[in-house]
Amino acid sequence: MDGVLYWYCGPKVTAQLLVSLWTLRRRWAGPVLVIHTPEVAPWAEKLAQERHLDVWTRQVEKPRTRHAHYVGKTFLPQWSPFQRTVYLDADTVVQGELEGLWSECLTTVQMARWTTWTPRIRRRLKPWLEVDPPRAAHVLSDQYPAVNTGVVAWGPCSRGLCHTWQQLALRGSHLGLTDELAMQLLVPELPWVLPDIYNHSITFGTSPEDAVVVHFHGRRHLRRENGRRWWLPLFGRVWEKNLAACQQWLPQVCPAECEALRQAGVLG
Repeated sequence: MDGVLYWYCGPKVTAQLLVSLWTLRRRWAGPVLVIHTPEVAPWAEKLAQERHLDVWTRQVEKPRTRHAHYVGKTFLPQWSPFQRTVYLDADTVVQGELEGLWSECLTTVQMARWTTWTPRIRRRLKPWLEVDPPRAAHVLSDQYPAVNTGVVAWGPCSRGLCHTWQQLALRGSHLGLTDELAMQLLVPELPWVLPDIYNHSITFGTSPEDAVVVHFHGRRHLRRENGRRWWLPLFGRVWEKNLAACQQWLPQVCPAECEALRQAGVLG
């Protein structure tokens, strides 16, 4: 059984998750699981009760480590019940078919056209020379694709690499963007890295007209004008449909998104 998985570990992404699920359901009719932490259990339950979303939820505890929300993502392969899994960050929007994402092997997506020689990526990777010197030195030695783990896929052939991803993240848990940079160390060992149409950065992406998944990382759905133009109309549709009875509770959970919608003239 193939399925789509989300990691929901903080209330501030609730509105984005609701929008992402709604856009996903226009493209994917199969199983969807939202793995969540106790702090968001009340709102996860509301999502599970919305028949138009048709998701089920599972509660887990974050790993007891620094940057637990990052490190926790590397536990998702062992928590997933699916034979093949596509993972999506809560701050994504699905606007194309997912066929190109399903994989037997651990797979992720290039960030724009960045590489490990892109200055900001090199700066982020250098502290990992103390975590795994051979792997970090190797990815810094050549122009490997720089990846973003807002979209990841895995399947039956991924067990070994997924375990290594988790172990690297645990060892590097004192560093930020932990899951992403642990994955970056594994890029030379991955069978392939997908192009950025499968994880199109709203700021840095190269082909918006071809994007299958759009990623509003760093709260760019509100912080960037092009993000607001893209995301707010989708949120407006979700609001008008009152999915998961969101009009009754979402303003208390995500006031910034609801205020942006009010300023756009959707909320009264």
